[in-house]
Amino acid sequence: GSLSAKDALVHSRNISAILVAQELQKPTLYEFLDSLQIPLHPDPQHYGLSIVLGTAEVTMEELVQLYAMFKNQGVYRRINKTGTSSRDEGQRVLSKEASFLILDMLSKNPKPASEAGDQWRLNPQSVAWKTGTSVGFRDAWAIGVFDHFVMAVWVGNFSGVGNPAFIGREAAAPLLFSLIEAFAEIKKVAFSTPFPPSDLNITDVEFCALSGDLPHADCPNRKRSWFVPGVSPIRQCKVHRRVEVDLITGKQVCPKFEGESVTQVFEYWSTDLLKLFKQAGVGRKLPPTLHSSCLGRAYGEIGPKIISPKKDIVYYLRTSGSDSKKIPLLAIGDGNITSLSWYIDHQFIGKSDASDPLVWNAVAGDHSARVIDDQGRSSEINFRVQWVD
Repeated sequence: GSLSAKDALVHSRNISAILVAQELQKPTLYEFLDSLQIPLHPDPQHYGLSIVLGTAEVTMEELVQLYAMFKNQGVYRRINKTGTSSRDEGQRVLSKEASFLILDMLSKNPKPASEAGDQWRLNPQSVAWKTGTSVGFRDAWAIGVFDHFVMAVWVGNFSGVGNPAFIGREAAAPLLFSLIEAFAEIKKVAFSTPFPPSDLNITDVEFCALSGDLPHADCPNRKRSWFVPGVSPIRQCKVHRRVEVDLITGKQVCPKFEGESVTQVFEYWSTDLLKLFKQAGVGRKLPPTLHSSCLGRAYGEIGPKIISPKKDIVYYLRTSGSDSKKIPLLAIGDGNITSLSWYIDHQFIGKSDASDPLVWNAVAGDHSARVIDDQGRSSEINFRVQWVD
């Protein structure tokens, strides 16, 4: 469902990270890590988007250098192991603002349960930290940034044999905080809540607590968060919308409606999120559908977005197999639509429920896919189908 970038990061809800990585260009995430001389497979396609989930292995030393980069305001430096060689001036790879925001989000990661059952003695937001659990529970990791230190913890078997107990938050995180507290007993450490330095291009602004966008008069709940002028998207909340509703039918009416109506505010979630809310048992009051006198008109500004097939993608489909020649037609629509009409190469294929796919028996060649919602709004993309044996 809908959650903040901070919650997605600290709770490892990784779909949002995959979507961000999908948009990265010059550099991609692979190219970014490669520029820092992190050893990677020579073919980026070896990882694909799974590189976001940690399929590119790094050493503890490399991990510490990457997390130190955030504290160094986006400057990446290599560890000076002896303390006698000249200081690595490093290379700037992230903005100061992005580096601060990452540490700020990670500092809000809820602390793990203390073995003694009491609270950690540290300032609750003085450590920016993250955990990791390997596939097959091969090992568990935790890493923390505090004051001007970075500490990493690894839990596992040197043989590489997995253990279901090797979970980052449960196995490695308590050890990390115990070590930080022990370290603070022998070394002067300033445990303070992160706050942006004065030279950062960042400001504290008010957002709609539900959508995360800039609020308007119909957003009932607000929260404050960081905003980077010239970088952060300036987009007003489109979840809360004020519409005219027919007093008799309860349906949304058009501006020229002649009956009695009343103005009400509703939440307009996209059809994919509404489907997730329903699956999770999260109740949402649905916005009203259009009055019959308005059907067939383009109404509102948010039209459907086609997510399958993908724009400008070549689909290589096998010539054999009963399901091998089928491509799902799927779009994300506005919260008050009920159906979508699909066209391939301007030929009507069929209708689908707003949140469900329509299966198309593919034909080789260059194609256009067009979808029209039940309010007349549409979108169109081009794609290609090729047969393979």
